[in-house]
Amino acid sequence: MRKKIAYRMIGVLLIAAVAYVLSQVGGSDTSDEDAPSQTTPASEHAREATVDAPPGSVIGQVTRSDGQPIAAAIVTATLQTEDGPGEVNETSADEAGNFRFEKLAPGTYLLDASAKGHVSPGPVAVRGKSIEIPSADAPPMTGVELTLPRVASIAGKITASGKPVAGARLSLYYLHADGLSGPLEPFALDAVATSSPDGNFTIAEVAPGRLRVLVEADGWALAESREVFLIEDEKLTDLDVDLAPSGTLSISVLDPQGDPVRADVVLSGGELRARRKRTSQDGKLILSGIPVGEVRLDATSDGFENEQVIAKITAGKVTDVDVIMERAGGLMGEVLDKQGKPVANVPVEIVDDQDRKRIFRTNGNGFFQFDPGNSDATRWLATAISPYHAPSKAVSLLPGERARLVLGGSGKIRGRVITRAGKPVQEYRIAVEDFEVDGPRYHNQRTWGAPSVNRSDGVFEFGPVQPGDYFLRVEPFAFAGAVSDRITVREGSITDNITIVVDEAGSVVGVVRDATTNKPLASATVEVFEPQSPFPKRSTMTDEAGRYKLEGISPGRRSVRVSMRGYMTEVAAGVEVPPAGERTRDIALEKSSPEARFSFHGIGATLEKTDKGVTIRDTMEGSPSETFGLKAGDTILGIDGEDASDMRLVEVVNRIRGEEGVPVSLVVEREGEGRIEIDVERGRVVVKDRQ
Repeated sequence: MRKKIAYRMIGVLLIAAVAYVLSQVGGSDTSDEDAPSQTTPASEHAREATVDAPPGSVIGQVTRSDGQPIAAAIVTATLQTEDGPGEVNETSADEAGNFRFEKLAPGTYLLDASAKGHVSPGPVAVRGKSIEIPSADAPPMTGVELTLPRVASIAGKITASGKPVAGARLSLYYLHADGLSGPLEPFALDAVATSSPDGNFTIAEVAPGRLRVLVEADGWALAESREVFLIEDEKLTDLDVDLAPSGTLSISVLDPQGDPVRADVVLSGGELRARRKRTSQDGKLILSGIPVGEVRLDATSDGFENEQVIAKITAGKVTDVDVIMERAGGLMGEVLDKQGKPVANVPVEIVDDQDRKRIFRTNGNGFFQFDPGNSDATRWLATAISPYHAPSKAVSLLPGERARLVLGGSGKIRGRVITRAGKPVQEYRIAVEDFEVDGPRYHNQRTWGAPSVNRSDGVFEFGPVQPGDYFLRVEPFAFAGAVSDRITVREGSITDNITIVVDEAGSVVGVVRDATTNKPLASATVEVFEPQSPFPKRSTMTDEAGRYKLEGISPGRRSVRVSMRGYMTEVAAGVEVPPAGERTRDIALEKSSPEARFSFHGIGATLEKTDKGVTIRDTMEGSPSETFGLKAGDTILGIDGEDASDMRLVEVVNRIRGEEGVPVSLVVEREGEGRIEIDVERGRVVVKDRQ
């Protein structure tokens, strides 16, 4: 059995994690991103149709947000190069919204679309759908969908003390919007309109979403409108913004000897939206358009104590402010990669000579610092940890001196996703579900990734990642999700030829009832219980007759979690989901009580991952595990005749959990007694408050 550094992954047997369920009890809202994915007509076409198209072709459809096709939409495919956008290919959709590019040269392309009365949200670089043509003989990529929402518009007036302001420049700041293939990160569109002499403005063809209008005008402070949520076809006509008078702030940041300090400066207070700027090499910074009144200036710089200054801004005047930065006397250092570049936002684990541990994150410059205060420690060791690199060596920290922590190398994973029939899956998401490393584990890290893959050959390249053992989960758009076998990543190399096979998705149906009255329960939340998955959970709600249907479920043994206000949350385990089939599971809920939080079907033991393997940490009072003789400290070596010595915690949980009354045979290693085989009959376990 492979030994790993002692980190402990705690989980409740048969439900993966008690803490997770407790944190979820009572939640019954279902968001759009949590809803079960549906197979779309275009995706179905991609799976079943035999396309007569030459290699390097891209075939898809442009639709509205309601799924209706958009005729005559213009679609572009722009080749992405190291120097920026390259060759642009253009085509027009037919009456059914279908478009087609033939014989595209190998490379990465950004697909964009436009149509009258519709809008593609966001800047071109972020709104487009990325696809890859891996080679000249690559099979056609089919089923590509581009969704364009219908336009909205905004109108209003810009004033200052009730008087119209002409020539004000308007920009849009989106907090949320949906692009051609899904949600976008926040973005801004600059200079979209200018106010007229009477202060009025109109912004036509605005993309739906949650946004604010930003207003700039000479002599006035930068202002922003209230937050609005635009829907398709909406015409907002009353978005008025009143400007406030402003002044200018001239800042000089110096050390006690009068030498300039390059610092990050954050300005905030009053009506001012927080502004972050960095001084030049001479320590100078000039900010205009600052609202009149008192503002707070916070200055930070690597190796210096943070400083705060209050400045008073006068209308139409320049306010001079000197900021004196004292040198820091605590513990500090910088984290670099092997090429000497600073690494931002990674944890640094600091352990003193009393074995007390602290975690600090590097800033944008790869720098960290802290003041140990009146600590009785005399020695500190620091180790930098990154999900993308091997950890650094432990380095001693000395007060007032800058330490240097150099991260190790990284590795990558390359492979492909195929169907059971051996055909490549063209579009899917991929992320790390679990990993094991020989060294410090990235603090609080469980999963990351979730990039989208769009390749006709189904190939992915994942990384860089810290060397170790990985388990990747893929989530295709037209098939069930799947988890890879163990993948070992070594420093400085690519682990190649990985194949992940996906199946047709199955479904689970049933009725949720009151356990006492047998009455169907409407509006209960039903979801696939996979707390280890990096992707949104599949969930739905029961209808008036208590019926539910969970679709898009990966084949195999699954657990279904049901929650409803006033009832105990129930986790029904051992639901065997068939590929492309349906499994029925009716679930009864009992009324909640102050003592009982939730229930599940299993043996009622808490598991943890240790150097020995998956070990029983403790057994619940009165549970099957206690009744049938399992004990704390038992290491699980086998489950129903299958070797479990090198299984992950989640694999052991999935194999042991199951339906009430069905036995499971366990082989355990017990200190002083050796190997013991114990048959445990699964039962219903109620988790009480504080248990």
